[in-house]
Amino acid sequence: MSVVRISAWFCRFGNNVQQIMRAVCVAERLGARFVRFPPGKHYMVRPAFYKGFALRPDGPGGGRCDDDAPVVAEGRFFYARELRGFNADTSIAQQRRLAQKYAIHEVFRFSVDDGGGASADTLFYMRGQDVFKKKPHASYVQYPRYFVSKVLEHRGKRLEDVVRAAATGDPDASVVAQIQDLRNPLARWWKDAGLVCNDLSSSLCEAITAMLHCKAIAFGVSTLPIVAVVFSKHLEQVFLPDYFHLDVAAEGIRSTVVALPGYTRMGEWRADEAQTRAMLEYEPL
Repeated sequence: MSVVRISAWFCRFGNNVQQIMRAVCVAERLGARFVRFPPGKHYMVRPAFYKGFALRPDGPGGGRCDDDAPVVAEGRFFYARELRGFNADTSIAQQRRLAQKYAIHEVFRFSVDDGGGASADTLFYMRGQDVFKKKPHASYVQYPRYFVSKVLEHRGKRLEDVVRAAATGDPDASVVAQIQDLRNPLARWWKDAGLVCNDLSSSLCEAITAMLHCKAIAFGVSTLPIVAVVFSKHLEQVFLPDYFHLDVAAEGIRSTVVALPGYTRMGEWRADEAQTRAMLEYEPL
């Protein structure tokens, strides 16, 4: 009997899910039956116990069987530098397999399946907040409206038709944007055009549930939408801009990369006037 331990929570919920799932992958590799996560209140994470496997807060457990079990791996994200002397498959495909094998979704406070079908065809995740602050992280490039147009073409729709339907007061409910806030100029344009959108700031749980109930999801540099790739029972296709190199290939899910030649690359993001204007005006040469 042994334990894999997450040493500390890092950043927000999307990262926290990755911490837990990567720890589960390491536990599977080492044959550990317990994953402990940091104690303290985390409103989206709760203890969960399964046949032969358990996740729970770190610290004494009042006689629980893993209290004295040895910690065989410890880290925040369990990257190679934290895995001393062994390798583990922490890919998204492996995360998805283990999430289903152990019903890991029960550790999180969101609904994976409500018994119905997908509630939307295509969902666009649009970041805001720190991505548009002064001196943002240079890798957090935000995709342009052109990306939205190309994704919709792949899904058999035209952006012009979706906008026209919204203008007549009958928006296409099969196309949805999940927005953090209106600092993102593309999110502002989307909302001003009357297209269907969900405000992430109102309820994180509801926002994640929406991601889990779409057939296709499109996103840029972010970890939160990966929750859908790992846990969704409805997801069929993932769209990424070509500057975001992320392997989301998993059983039952197609991955499509949209080319954006000449657009801002990771490492160049400044969120200045020229780049935010390009989010609405960019067209490939």
